[in-house]
Amino acid sequence: MQDLVSRFTLDSATAFLFGKDVRSLSAGLAYPADAPLHTTEEHPSTRFVNAFLTAQTLVALRTRYGPSWQLMDFWRDSVSPYRKVVDEFVEPLLEEALRNNGLDAGQRVSEKAQKGGELEMEGSTLLDHLVHETQDRQVIKDQLTNLLVAGRDTTAAALTFAVYMLTQHPDITARLRAEIASKVGSGRPTYEQIKEMKYLRAFINDPLEVGSLVPVVQDY
Repeated sequence: MQDLVSRFTLDSATAFLFGKDVRSLSAGLAYPADAPLHTTEEHPSTRFVNAFLTAQTLVALRTRYGPSWQLMDFWRDSVSPYRKVVDEFVEPLLEEALRNNGLDAGQRVSEKAQKGGELEMEGSTLLDHLVHETQDRQVIKDQLTNLLVAGRDTTAAALTFAVYMLTQHPDITARLRAEIASKVGSGRPTYEQIKEMKYLRAFINDPLEVGSLVPVVQDY
């Protein structure tokens, strides 16, 4: 379940950030390494998935050593080979966005900002907006990678714990289904409908507090 949800959040995050997802879900369901069943290791997206996860793990280990982490990587930069794999996916999309100069997305942002309205994200990606603001390739790549790190595991953890809680509490599942059916039906919910579904919002917030990867800070 965790593998499936992690692939879903990776695909959705890369689609939102870059305008193209890594299609890791198309690799199929994961099985234990010793199982004589379908494996995801041969899928093209697995190289990106493994490199991204390994780089995250190595960077997390660096935080344990504080400012002296560079002494641990004195002879070699252990993260660079994996970052290179991630960049192989990002750089062609970045070059294409720079060639197009992000004019369409940038004009929409400027027009909305001048009118004092909210920025309209539909139909454009974060990459479009970043290209409109700066031409510095490294800054753009760093911003995109940081948001990918921040948005993948946290969302995957919330979804995993949410599904687990639904399996353990059928009464909550029934109440959620009833609220969604009454407010949305079988269609795609709008932002306004999501705001109206207070029980759904409360349910989403609960696993974020119980099983979040990031500590929840409350103001008193």
